[in-house]
Amino acid sequence: PIEAPQLVIEPGKAGYQRGRIRFNFQTRATVDADRPFSSETHDYEESIISFMVGTSEREEAQLPNAGRVMIIRGATGAGKTTTLEYCSSRAIDRTKQLGNERELWLVPLQFNDVDGVMLETSGAIDLSYFWRYVASKVIDVFNVDVETAVEVGVFLKWCSRQPELKAHVEPLFRFLETALPKVHAFVDRRGLGTITVDQLLDHLLREREHFIGTMTEKELAIYGLAKFRFTMEQEDAKHRRIVLIVDNVDHLPPAFQTELVRFSMWVAQFLTFKLVIAIRPLTWENLHGQHVLHVEVHQSTSLADVLSSRLRTFAHSKSVDEDTKAAVQALISELANSHYHLRTVIYGTSGISVRAAIRNFANFISSPLLDRHSLHDIANRTLQVSELIRAYLFSTDSTIDQTYFENLFSVGQRRTPHLALLKCRALDFILRAQLGRTPLIELVEFLRSFGHSEDNILVAVNELMYRNRALLWSNEAFRFDTLDERLKRATASVAPAGCSYYANLFGEYFYTEACLANSRIKTVPAQSVVAFSRDLIDQDDRAVTLAASSTRQKDRSPRTRSGPHKGAHSLSLRINDFLPRATHVGTTKTRAHVCEPERAIKQFRGKRVRRSPRANRTSTACAPWVG
Repeated sequence: PIEAPQLVIEPGKAGYQRGRIRFNFQTRATVDADRPFSSETHDYEESIISFMVGTSEREEAQLPNAGRVMIIRGATGAGKTTTLEYCSSRAIDRTKQLGNERELWLVPLQFNDVDGVMLETSGAIDLSYFWRYVASKVIDVFNVDVETAVEVGVFLKWCSRQPELKAHVEPLFRFLETALPKVHAFVDRRGLGTITVDQLLDHLLREREHFIGTMTEKELAIYGLAKFRFTMEQEDAKHRRIVLIVDNVDHLPPAFQTELVRFSMWVAQFLTFKLVIAIRPLTWENLHGQHVLHVEVHQSTSLADVLSSRLRTFAHSKSVDEDTKAAVQALISELANSHYHLRTVIYGTSGISVRAAIRNFANFISSPLLDRHSLHDIANRTLQVSELIRAYLFSTDSTIDQTYFENLFSVGQRRTPHLALLKCRALDFILRAQLGRTPLIELVEFLRSFGHSEDNILVAVNELMYRNRALLWSNEAFRFDTLDERLKRATASVAPAGCSYYANLFGEYFYTEACLANSRIKTVPAQSVVAFSRDLIDQDDRAVTLAASSTRQKDRSPRTRSGPHKGAHSLSLRINDFLPRATHVGTTKTRAHVCEPERAIKQFRGKRVRRSPRANRTSTACAPWVG
């Protein structure tokens, strides 16, 4: 008999934070690059729970295939798995409360243990390796014991009546074309000519071994699913409502994600299951022609709420001393204030990824820069903002930890004036000129027009797509080593972290200072940061003028006036947004008196330069992080 699959999805966790923030670029609405996220009032979790619990057996039997699938589109690390755990627990509880006549089975299929061989594939995609991995997953979840005599008899006879199998398990049907008379004779317990029943069994067993040996990994997976459905029908399992939950798909290489989603939708149709599948927006866009009635845009929780909740739990533990408790309370206060630097840098480096926010915050509190004395500085709000940012962005190395954070002004550890705007220009082009998505080859051609080499462009793009902190997504691969056919057919889409780096960190004084720093224990003079930013503005103006001139010489058509450079020219305005006026460094007027240069620089370090709704504004507002 089939046993209920073990529910590896844990019950809803205490303190679950409901989703209320969504990523605007997951729709085809007009893009506002400065406001990539929005708050929602839609009860997102209730939609998932209601889908799992379902309606009456009669109504569900009449559902079209498109009504049996729910797609959840969301960014990597944004909490899709946590939401599914919560909703699964609530769906089981609700089914019991309703006294439903049908038992609810939730069958999880997880893909979070992808090995390095598949991830490191940078050349041709090895689909056989991928299907071997998927087959092992399917067999683990849907494995049933069918007696050998039943398998070569009743089961094979049943398979011959399943037309949906014929297109997917060709070796089986090639075998049935010649062996079906033997199968019928064996099922009827009669011989075939001079062949006895026992001899028929021996013949069928040998031929079964042969056709199974010729099957591909994908065909073996489908053959296992066929045995599962056969057993379900033999046991008349109509009293069970089964929901297949396919999760952590975004751990797979992008090209494999689309393959897996298509296969999962076929499995749900073949087994008459409901299907909930969590995927990236770009993967969903690649599923051309797929019609699904239930599509939800994943809503992430507030990163500050998650971190504050964990900090409160820590502060209330008995082992925490008073100094630590005071420091933790100060951190909670700073997380609650949208104008303070800690909250800004968390959202800037994490987008809406809860996983990244927790990881980055752990990096911050374990920094060598935050020793025991820093607890007093945090509690008393006297910690220098510059030190805070370096503690957050730096690891034990002497520069920004590029495993988890992006330095927008360097390319492959190289930081030269010519390369300083390469990544920034790539983000600007995709976000504003292309409304969040572009063929990757168009991005390459656009960056070439600014005199960048193919090698530098590929290095920059690959760093922007780095899995641990992706600012860009691709539908083909995690990295590209050459301008091959995969890159030419690939689409690049901005990730939530790409929007937050662009909107919150690019041009921000303290982020720029950290990017320029060569040591975690030394600060960069304010004059150097301002001079670097002014140089970027000058370089941007010269580069845009030169690139536009070069393009017009190649093509005199009117479209070149608003050609590929339409998204890059205002880079200088964005940098200018965050810079102080010249009087703010060295001659800042505060409370009706002129400060000395040294004092002015110190005061500027303690200020957060905020932008007004107008892009070319350069006013400042004091909003210290801690002191």
